[in-house]
Amino acid sequence: MLRLIRGGYVPAALAAAESGNRAGAHAVLAAAVLGVTPGTVVSHRSAALIHGLDLLGSRTSGSVDVTRPPGGTSSRTGRPGVGLHVATLPDGHVTVRRGLPITSVARTVVDLARTSSFLAGVVVADSALRTKQTSKAELLKVSATCARWPGIQIARRVV
Repeated sequence: MLRLIRGGYVPAALAAAESGNRAGAHAVLAAAVLGVTPGTVVSHRSAALIHGLDLLGSRTSGSVDVTRPPGGTSSRTGRPGVGLHVATLPDGHVTVRRGLPITSVARTVVDLARTSSFLAGVVVADSALRTKQTSKAELLKVSATCARWPGIQIARRVV
C-alpha cells in the first residue's frame, strides 16, 4: 500500500498504473481522500479532471475537491489538500467513474460555473457540450434543482 495523504492509502500497483495519465493519477489521489473522508463524492475541479473536461487555469494536482451532503456530525472543514464542499446531492447528480462516486458531468459544470469566474464556467461547459458528455437540457435541469444556491445566477448565464 502507498500512502498518498495522512491516513489515505491506495495499492501501489494502482498508483503506478495510473501515473502517466493526468485523470487517472488524480483519480488515485481522490480514492485516497475518499478513504479518509466517508460519505463524500469527488466534485468540482477534481470531477472535471476525472471526466476529462477542459479547465481554465491551472491548480496543483495535489488537492482534491469533494462534496458531502449537509447534516451529520463531521466537520465542515476539509483536511489539508482537500477542498470540502457541503451541498445536497440529489438522485442523478452522482455517478461512478473509475470506480469512484463522482458528481455527474452536468452537476460538475454547474458547480464550477457557480463557484468560478464566468469565463471558467464557459470553458468547462463548452468542453462538456463539445464532447457530448452532457446536453443543454441536462445543464438546465441541474440548474433548476440548485435554484437557490449561491452563484446560480452566474451558472444560468453560463448555460
